[in-house]
Amino acid sequence: MWRQTGEQTYVDVKTTSGVVRGQTIQVLNTTLNVFIGIPYAEPPVGKLRFAKPEPIKTPIKDIIDATKPKDSCTQNPMQFFPNLTFSENCLYVSIWTTNVETNNPSKDVKLKPVMFYIHGGGLSGGSVFSQDISVLATKDVVFASTSYRLGQLGFLYGDREDAPGNVGFYDQLLALNWVRDNIHVFGGDRDQITIFGGSAEFNKYSKAMTYPVLGTDFLPISAQKAFHENKFNSDVDIIAGIATNEGSSFGIFFGVMPFGNTTLDDIKKAINTVNADYHNLDVNKLDEFYLKNIDTTNSLALREAFYELLGDLIMKCPTYYFAKQFATSVQNRKNIYFYQVTYMSKPYAKQSYCDMPGMGICHCAETDFVFGQPFITPDIYTEVDRQFSLDVMNMWTNFAKYGYII
Repeated sequence: MWRQTGEQTYVDVKTTSGVVRGQTIQVLNTTLNVFIGIPYAEPPVGKLRFAKPEPIKTPIKDIIDATKPKDSCTQNPMQFFPNLTFSENCLYVSIWTTNVETNNPSKDVKLKPVMFYIHGGGLSGGSVFSQDISVLATKDVVFASTSYRLGQLGFLYGDREDAPGNVGFYDQLLALNWVRDNIHVFGGDRDQITIFGGSAEFNKYSKAMTYPVLGTDFLPISAQKAFHENKFNSDVDIIAGIATNEGSSFGIFFGVMPFGNTTLDDIKKAINTVNADYHNLDVNKLDEFYLKNIDTTNSLALREAFYELLGDLIMKCPTYYFAKQFATSVQNRKNIYFYQVTYMSKPYAKQSYCDMPGMGICHCAETDFVFGQPFITPDIYTEVDRQFSLDVMNMWTNFAKYGYII
């Protein structure tokens, strides 16, 4: 159902949460129906604060306003997102689609593949309301995203029913189930959903985390053990990737600043700090391997060597090993891709403080290309940026449509 108010067109859709009202916008000469902040769970407050999320039991009677952002999930520090508001009542999904006409069963409209986005932030920060992600939805897919509880509120473990740990993951799962139950009324195919995201690793460099807990219902075993015991779902296609210089964005968490004078003692102290977080590392071998042939009087060279260590430890080796193990285990029955990003836009470098010497191609350097940022703010990007973004978006959406990127 559509309604016009002034120059703005609104669209109402009936869901299991109630009737939601989105708005119609134009993006890259494409008409999109956008629904921002649809509640998918009961507010996780009171007795539900550290508990598993509960589905909305009774549809909300009043029309749900899905025309503007809602509160993002509580997190610290908040200064990274000065234009957002935060609260514990934060479990929402958002949807971008070119078609909601499947509400009318008399019309034979082909359902489209769905891309389900889980935002990054190390499980302790981030928000789906901090970024314009509408461009990807113009590529003949239905785009959905979700919020989930973060930090202590998302991962406090109490070994009891009202604090089972990993509830941020349970939030993601409930949101995915909500999308499967409702996405057809937004023109999406519930049986063709691609889950994607980035930088939601176990955030060992954040001192504020109660980490995700293994040996629980949600995470009964580690990925390594799952591969060893063949206890994983092999019926999926996978894309995994890294940036060339993954570690440079994390150096500050271990006391290595991207500027000023850095000494060999600073680096050795930082390596010991890494060991205190990751445990049982052979510090002497790390020193020997990463500082080999390094001019130990050169601050920049020392920082770059430490960044390489962090990148290997936090992102590059685990991600590559996971993809390789999966590919080996499924024995070429599925499409498994692994990529390395070697190009970064200047706007992304500036906003992520990666434009300083030695930072290289930083963590999540592909993000603004994936979401079409060069087409949203074209004046600050180059033609190369726009072409690369177009190529990346085509690869991502082709994967969602067909299971392969070409």
